[in-house]
Amino acid sequence: MYQSIKDYEGGMFAVADGVHHFLEKDWATFMKWLEQHPEYKTTGGCYEEFLIDNGKVDYYTTLQFYEKVEKR
Repeated sequence: MYQSIKDYEGGMFAVADGVHHFLEKDWATFMKWLEQHPEYKTTGGCYEEFLIDNGKVDYYTTLQFYEKVEKR
């Protein structure tokens, strides 16, 4: 899983790719990565971004996880 830190309006976010169907497993991996980078701390405000096609969510759609972070 790929993770990166990006600036967006409203703050800085850790961003990771995932697959919605496996959200629970991938989110845990994502949070483990954040724990291994002590220079960042989470500040609350997480969300997922994924594709809705014709009003339906494809649960195998690749998505992005976002967790708001700041430098310690």
